[in-house]
Amino acid sequence: MTIELGTKMWLRLQGLEKKEYVGAVVDEDQENIWIMIDKELMKYVEEKTCILSFREYSGALQTFTAEHTAVRKEGNVWMAGFRKPAPEHIHRIQRRNFLRVEAKLNVAVYGMEEDDLEPFVTTTYDVSGGGVSIWMPRGTELVREQQVLLYISLPLKKEEKPTLIKTLFNPLRHTQVEGGNERWGGEFLDISEQDRKKLVRYTMFEHARKARA
Repeated sequence: MTIELGTKMWLRLQGLEKKEYVGAVVDEDQENIWIMIDKELMKYVEEKTCILSFREYSGALQTFTAEHTAVRKEGNVWMAGFRKPAPEHIHRIQRRNFLRVEAKLNVAVYGMEEDDLEPFVTTTYDVSGGGVSIWMPRGTELVREQQVLLYISLPLKKEEKPTLIKTLFNPLRHTQVEGGNERWGGEFLDISEQDRKKLVRYTMFEHARKARA
């Protein structure tokens, strides 16, 4: 598989609290692909193994682990070099079909950087083990495929406190409904399997509860 110039890349740096950054492939040579990234990121990239993800033309998400090899600067553009992966080392992230139910859960939304997005609180329109749709309060907006952090308050048993699920959210579908209300639907990118199971369990119970009503 060839990674084309201009391909948008998501970089996950192992060992950092902030996991994901966005760059683009701007050059290549026989051994490396060169990704344009922010200057401030350079100090974190060096001597780290990165997990790189990108979308092919079909829309499928591909991922591979890459070794950082070099840094270079051309004009004001900083680039990080990563060793080209062998085709067999590029893996397609399989999409699973999860049960989706309409549910109103409390959600806090944060940008990846402090100045990316003014944090806001809202509620979900629907939820599944693979993603959610969230309502957009007046004066707020998201951008397609600009990842944000979600903190979802998930109710458990009546006698227990809700559990807080933290996940990276990739907005994919914008919907405008009657009355001028808007919502964004999208996918979870780095949710833990433990948290995903909690969401799946919740959707199954909600589906059964509504079926009985």
